[in-house]
Order: sequence, then C-alpha cells, then structure tokens
Amino acid sequence: MVPTRTVGGHRLYSAADVQRIRDIKRWQQDRLSLSEIHDRLKLRDQFEDLVGLRSRFLSQALDGQDIAAMTAIFEADALGIPLAKLLNDVLRPALVAVGDGWREGSISVAQEKEVSETARTVLTGLTQRHLAISENGPVVLAACVEGERHDLGLRMVLALLAEQGWHIHFLGADVAPRFIGEAIRLRHPDIVLLSVTLEEHLSALAPTISEIEKAAPEADGVQILVGGAAAALHPDEIRAWGASPIVHSAVDQTLASIVSR
Repeated sequence: MVPTRTVGGHRLYSAADVQRIRDIKRWQQDRLSLSEIHDRLKLRDQFEDLVGLRSRFLSQALDGQDIAAMTAIFEADALGIPLAKLLNDVLRPALVAVGDGWREGSISVAQEKEVSETARTVLTGLTQRHLAISENGPVVLAACVEGERHDLGLRMVLALLAEQGWHIHFLGADVAPRFIGEAIRLRHPDIVLLSVTLEEHLSALAPTISEIEKAAPEADGVQILVGGAAAALHPDEIRAWGASPIVHSAVDQTLASIVSR
C-alpha cells in the first residue's frame, strides 16, 4: 500500500487502501495474530483478479461440486472482497455464462437449475453476512412480475440494499398483481422494485403498476422502479405505464440508480 502525495506532500489513500486498513483492524478485533493477518492479505491479493474466482466457481458448480463452489465465494468474502465486486464480477457473469451455455446446448437444463440453486444459496449466505440493521432505513418491496421466474438478479440488488440498512420485503418470483397490492397495504414501502427479464412477461407490468397505484395513492410518495433485461429494452413503455425503468445491467450501477432516488 503506497499512497500518492499532493504537491504539498500530503498522503492520498485510495478507497481500496482505506478498506484494507478497516479489514486489518477488524481482524485484530477478532484476535487474529499478525501472521494470520499477513496470510489473509496475501490470499486476498490473489483474489483481486476475480476472473479466476469466477472460473473456479463456475467450473465447480457445473461439475456438481456445490459445497466447493460456495466455499470459494465465502472465503473471498471473509477475506474482505467487497460484496458488490463478488456479485458484479463473479456471480452475475457466471450466471450469464450458464444462460449462454444453456441456449447453445453446451450446458444441460439440469446443470442450469443446479447452478442457479447454488447461486441462490450463496446469495442468501452473503446477504446474512452483510446485513446492516438500521431502524430508520428506507423500506423496499420487491417482486418479479407474474410469470417471471428469474429472480437472481433481483436478489443481488436486494443483498446490496440490505448491506446499506434498507428494510427488505421480498415476495419472490412470479407474483400476481393482487398479492403485490396486498403487500403494499401491509408494508407501506418507500420504493416498489419490480423485475422482468423475459419480454414475454412485459405485459404483466401494466396491471401490476395499476394495482400498486390503487394500493398506494400518489400522496404516499411510493416510487415504482422496474429492472431486468426486458425493462432495459422497453423503457418508454414502462414510463408510459407510470414507472421508472432501470436500464443498467451491472448490479452496482443498478444499486446506484435506486439509492439516488
């Protein structure tokens, strides 16, 4: 860790430098020895290029070595690799590769389903590890629209929101409009986050948005945000229905779009 200096001689540390110091202090509080901390830092430096970790996770998950695949991600997390990087640079591209392989016929349906469930378990574990408790955090209600079963991208965004102290109410995949309306009346969210990946499910958005508007009058100030691959392709339709599209595919950029509102 070699800081740069200003013209006046003041040291300038990067965000990565600051995070490194925080991790060292945390490990000291956990009573790790200097030797153990040194070893952890060396291991983490090996993880800085996350392409290798992504390849390892994907290869092990496809081979049915689910425990090994999950352990690789959790080890990187324990070493202080930021959650956003694990999601955006490891899990998301690995899942994209699985989807591409399935469409090309090089990956079976059984493999695709098993890898997806492995990723879902990893996301649950990472969310629990990074959960931040905040009494006054914003409230988000999230769901995949009716018919849409691709929920992993949405789960990644929710993991990052939970890390920032948001209160999460997640209804899961394939949720009918009336159930989303019921949840809004119960939870009174600040933001409703919907996900639609396949264009064939885009038609479910209009009745869902209508139900949300009935359940949460404009005076309540609830915002409706829609993400997913189909949302990025049809932003004008989504705006016309009364919601705001999220056009970014990267998990961290999606998060930035949400928290800036």
